[in-house]
Amino acid sequence: IRDSALEPNVDLRHKLLTDSKEFIAERLTQELGSQKAHSYSEIQTTLEKIGKELKTPLSWDPKRGAKTTEILQAVDSQITKKLQTAFGEFDRSEVKLDEVYRQALLTTFDQEWSNHLETMASIKKGVQWVSNLGEKPEDAYKQRGFETFKDTLKQIRDRGVTENLGQIIVGASILKSKREREES
Repeated sequence: IRDSALEPNVDLRHKLLTDSKEFIAERLTQELGSQKAHSYSEIQTTLEKIGKELKTPLSWDPKRGAKTTEILQAVDSQITKKLQTAFGEFDRSEVKLDEVYRQALLTTFDQEWSNHLETMASIKKGVQWVSNLGEKPEDAYKQRGFETFKDTLKQIRDRGVTENLGQIIVGASILKSKREREES
């Protein structure tokens, strides 16, 4: 997984957009559920909470309630627009967004992988106790190891989004201001 972020032909911008949308969909579903309609205040409160995690504001323009799928479509559109605008600003500048983002992701991969290995060592030490419950230690280790691995992948995705999305959007606005000052 880590090596895939090192590949020069990996589209990290697409990865950020996709990961951001998955992160938001997961959070919206956790907060609001997936079916029923929600009040305007529920929607605003939830989007403010998610926006704080992402370090970028999210909004619900219609002063009415909606179902989760409608909210998700609107928020996906907002994130897509914000990121495309940010990518455009980085493309106009000398800052190499892909290189900076790749380094940030690699740092996240390394930190989370280190945490994963520590957790696996703890599982290995503690798995002997499951034999008292009638489980095979090997099976328990494999199962808990797989669950931990899935959690690690999710953590990498979530941190890749929450630690970088807002910075990229703010960085793009700074680059835009600088460009506009230089043009005038």
